[in-house]
Amino acid sequence: MELEEMKERWAALNDRLERTEMLQESVIRELVQTKGEKSVSRLINWETFGFVVTILIIPYSIYVYHRFGGHFAMWDLFIRVAIVVDGLLVLWTGYKLYGLMKIDFTKVVKENILRVNRYTVQITREKIFTAAIIGPLFVILSVVMSIEMKAPDFIWGVLFGVVVATTVACYWLYKRVFDKNIRRLQESLAVIEEVGEEE
Repeated sequence: MELEEMKERWAALNDRLERTEMLQESVIRELVQTKGEKSVSRLINWETFGFVVTILIIPYSIYVYHRFGGHFAMWDLFIRVAIVVDGLLVLWTGYKLYGLMKIDFTKVVKENILRVNRYTVQITREKIFTAAIIGPLFVILSVVMSIEMKAPDFIWGVLFGVVVATTVACYWLYKRVFDKNIRRLQESLAVIEEVGEEE
């Protein structure tokens, strides 16, 4: 009789232990999922902000071109290049935003990991393209334009300040916003995948 009783107690204890373990995994998954969803939300918010800003810059650039254009060749070239680059940025940002919006924590984890990895590659390419082509292009155009316009010294100071401020802002944005949230998102998906495999 005692042996049967011990077996029943052992089975009940084992059952309770399994339920507790499943509950803990469920709580962990929920917490990690919430953290990942916050990261996706932040990235979507920043990309949406960038999308709206780039859309608003196009009509402003066209207005500036028509209002102040025609006096200096480099000014006209600068504004034309800015309009073309901005148009491409609208398309690029829209494409990234579309991919981010497809991340859904209720779907298959592997698909989300693939989407996050694709977004990570896009951000890496964007950083390289911005640092190697876009930034230097606008700096060179600004310098040549200022030379052509025989800009006074304070304009050179403003130009230098704008270049430094833009560089610092871009560095901060990529490091503190994009890289940080992508890393958190990848960590969340890794934990969710690990917990899912154990179930």
